[in-house]
Amino acid sequence: TPPFRAEDITTTILPGGRGSFRLILGEERVPGPYEGTISVEFEGAAWRPVTFNVEGYVIPPIEFRPRSFFRIATHAGAQRRASLEIINHRDEPLNILSAEEASERFSVQLETIEEGQHYRLNLMLNGSAAPGKQTDRITLHAQPPTSEPLIVTADTWIREHVYHFPDSVDMGRLPLAIATDDAAVQQLAQTLMVYRPGTDDFRAEVSTDLDFIEVSSERGPDGDRYQITLTLIPKTLEPGPIHGQVIIATNDEAFPVLRVPIQGGILPAD
Repeated sequence: TPPFRAEDITTTILPGGRGSFRLILGEERVPGPYEGTISVEFEGAAWRPVTFNVEGYVIPPIEFRPRSFFRIATHAGAQRRASLEIINHRDEPLNILSAEEASERFSVQLETIEEGQHYRLNLMLNGSAAPGKQTDRITLHAQPPTSEPLIVTADTWIREHVYHFPDSVDMGRLPLAIATDDAAVQQLAQTLMVYRPGTDDFRAEVSTDLDFIEVSSERGPDGDRYQITLTLIPKTLEPGPIHGQVIIATNDEAFPVLRVPIQGGILPAD
């Protein structure tokens, strides 16, 4: 199982003696979990091969923990913080001097936990920036420079102060026999959430432009969200694509109506 291999193998073992071999994981190794096998075969039919299982974890020379990127979201007006750690497994020190970013959406701060070995990178997402999704790069400057630039990506999402999740509702592609089964459609119902954080008087009325989907909604106990359930109505279903929308009328002046796409399909019977 490449890049695992054996070297310095004792090919002949005298009576009462012992043999050995050296196991090497080659340079083509990829960071992360590794599982492999090595089989020792003996000359002659009397001795069956012996197989060893090898398990391990390949750590990169410079490790980002838990991952080498940020993925962080917040809603308009609210800050959000995230952190990752940089750990040096090399023999020589890793001296990170600074972290550079050119985004107005967030700021970064570099902490030294152990000089030359262990650092923490903090990101503060500014909820007052323009809403939407964006990907930016953070460059870590080391001295002496590393063979490859140390880059951390930041995927950020600032939601509007009224938003829904997910972005669209997928009812799936269902055989007609399942879509017209009352018990099955209850289990296949889809959930949509709509939020207005920071308030306790959020109001929403929900409807759909598809007559074969039943829509129900339940207001959260804190008054800042609704859980919307979409269920197929078996008696009205016919084969074909599903294209429509959920219409959410709210009491927010800036977002009086939200329209969420619905997609899917009903497959004809065989």
